[in-house]
Amino acid sequence: MASMALLATFGIIVPLGRAARANPALFTSYRGILLALVAIYGYMLTELGHYGIYQPPKYTTRSEKLFCIVTVLVVVGLAARWWLFR
Repeated sequence: MASMALLATFGIIVPLGRAARANPALFTSYRGILLALVAIYGYMLTELGHYGIYQPPKYTTRSEKLFCIVTVLVVVGLAARWWLFR
């Protein structure tokens, strides 16, 4: 889910926003795509909630928890580095 949000943000929204600032004719497309991405992401979150995905897993190993934590830390660290030190 996080990777899809990052891809949508940095692969679609940010570049299209910059293009829309340079060419005002693209603002309608920018807003439409932004709304569509929010709706799609919201729908996916609603579906996951419907099927009970947000419950804690019954069987997890230490290595799964470790790799999940390391992955989140690396993604947050890289995003912060790229966002703050442009």
